[in-house]
Amino acid sequence: MNRTAAPLLVALMLAGSAAWGAIDSGGRDPMDVLRAVGAAYEGLERYHLVAQASVRHDDGSHDPVESVTRLVFAYGGDGKMRAEISGSDGSVVLVSDGETLWQYLPESKEYTRQATADLPSGAAETVVLGFTAQYMGIADAVQSAHIVDHETVDFGGREIDTIVVELTYAEGETPPELEGVVKRVWIDSASHLVIREEFTMHHPTSDGGSVQSDSVLSLVRADMADAVGDELFSFAPPDGATEVEPGPSGEPGPADLTGQEASDFTLKDGDGAEVTLSALRGNVVLLDFWATWCGPCRVVMPTLQKLHEEYADRGLLVYGVNNEEPTLVREFLTENGYTFPTLRDPRSSAFLLYQAQSIPTTVVVGRDGAISAYLVGAHPEEAYRAALAQAGIE
Repeated sequence: MNRTAAPLLVALMLAGSAAWGAIDSGGRDPMDVLRAVGAAYEGLERYHLVAQASVRHDDGSHDPVESVTRLVFAYGGDGKMRAEISGSDGSVVLVSDGETLWQYLPESKEYTRQATADLPSGAAETVVLGFTAQYMGIADAVQSAHIVDHETVDFGGREIDTIVVELTYAEGETPPELEGVVKRVWIDSASHLVIREEFTMHHPTSDGGSVQSDSVLSLVRADMADAVGDELFSFAPPDGATEVEPGPSGEPGPADLTGQEASDFTLKDGDGAEVTLSALRGNVVLLDFWATWCGPCRVVMPTLQKLHEEYADRGLLVYGVNNEEPTLVREFLTENGYTFPTLRDPRSSAFLLYQAQSIPTTVVVGRDGAISAYLVGAHPEEAYRAALAQAGIE
């Protein structure tokens, strides 16, 4: 298996560093257990994993908000893969039989198909391999690890023995939101798969308060080897589904969607209000796909803020699009004084629609709903002004 694939969900791939751990009463070193987890996921060659992720946000003043997401990841080697991500914010299905990649959006009942030979090498497998990659590196950058319990849990109708490990990550070697966080993981003592993980984060807010986020990821199914059927790697369009043209891929590298009709979507902004792209027709819309950890994104954002302020009364609407934890994003925007709205894309559905494989990706949608500019990476301010001028903003 290719271990170099980057995760699409939360960035948990961690750089290596020294770690220490207390040995439990049974004499097993917790770091050895974590390394066994990494080896187990490294050795997976054909699998079908189903998990459920839930996050509960509580600011102490309002009713807690909980989101639940179903995750399906299957891999069959030779480019065969399947990924399904479904929750309250939308769903997306990716399927490849090694020769063709299908992408299906259940809400719009639209799907695309592309020859995998026309895609960058490994692009079809990145989402699936990313889920297992976070566990390949579970022992990396650990600052402390302790075996705190041994529990018998129900998994798929049978009882299994698990080793419960609590761990923390070294400062500076993990995404900022995980620094100081204690994570608890339940590890199958036989297969060394992670059956469950829990952690809590506290996010300060600009008004002096705090939001508590409780995250739980539970594995509900794990099939291996011959138990994984080939039907997972084929796609039959559901009744009523419509095939649409994908963005041109051309040679390996980023796509260019210039001239295409902008794919519609509905996402929520930071205040929870829904924004539907098609409802903005008649304005020029600039979409910037970004992340707080992305250096080039940080370079571009002051320019976007300037354009937002300068052209707001001339029919320009600037929206960021981000798939990170909402409080983290809100604090980043507040601290840096960015006032253009950012849309939440927790399932990365808009990222997939606009093929934003590299960030920042900036998309300018003209008043007629067609994409007039598609910019990948950080560019000089003049390039963004030229793109807006082409769309009629001067």
